[in-house]
Amino acid sequence: MRVGVIMASWGLRICSVLLAIQVFHNTNLCSSQECPIPIDSKMTSNNSNSNVASPPTKKARACAGAAEALRRAEGDGVKYDGDIVRKRTRIEEEVISHEANAEKIVEGLPDDHKSIPRIELFLPELLRDAVFVGHLVTDLDSVAGAIGAAALYGGVPALASAVNSETQFALDYWGVETPRRVEDILKETPDANICLVDHQQTSQMNPSIKADQIVGVIDHHALQSKTIVTDKPIYIDIRPWGSMSSM
Repeated sequence: MRVGVIMASWGLRICSVLLAIQVFHNTNLCSSQECPIPIDSKMTSNNSNSNVASPPTKKARACAGAAEALRRAEGDGVKYDGDIVRKRTRIEEEVISHEANAEKIVEGLPDDHKSIPRIELFLPELLRDAVFVGHLVTDLDSVAGAIGAAALYGGVPALASAVNSETQFALDYWGVETPRRVEDILKETPDANICLVDHQQTSQMNPSIKADQIVGVIDHHALQSKTIVTDKPIYIDIRPWGSMSSM
């Protein structure tokens, strides 16, 4: 069961990355004169009898993104050797089904990015300047989540334990500085506020963290018997998502 959950979680992450790459790839290729994916004439001309095409819409410039790419690719109903029939995955169906909504969002965006209004996010004051740290026997989601949360909320990322080879590869590949160990940070600032990411059980906490230092939890795991107990209200964000980093 646990193996299946892990595989599903990583499958969702990989598919999300691939779809994002597909959208980025199509958008950039279509900014040139020729688009690798054919565009219907109605997208590029308002008059079928005219030889002069009107400027392409945002949809045409982006080649309709991932949904159009999935639709044109070999997908649903394709037969392979024997009786094997390829069915679209749930993620592929969801991407295609939300194409209309995505087009509305794209069409509503201004052509000049400078005219996009600034939106202030709700950032809880409790997490400002906090140390964001993942669990012991740390993994990529734990480290990436700490780095991302620290950047979003205005804090400092930290490690609960040494990174594994997968995490080190990702950090090196993207040129991201490896966070410091949380115990080293707490030696310098022993009263620092702590936000736990990717966990909320005491058995997974670095022993240098005191319960009364915890001001927040950002996680995607179930609450279990060793979930932390606090003597004051804290910020809690727990969602049934495939990874903490995606939150």
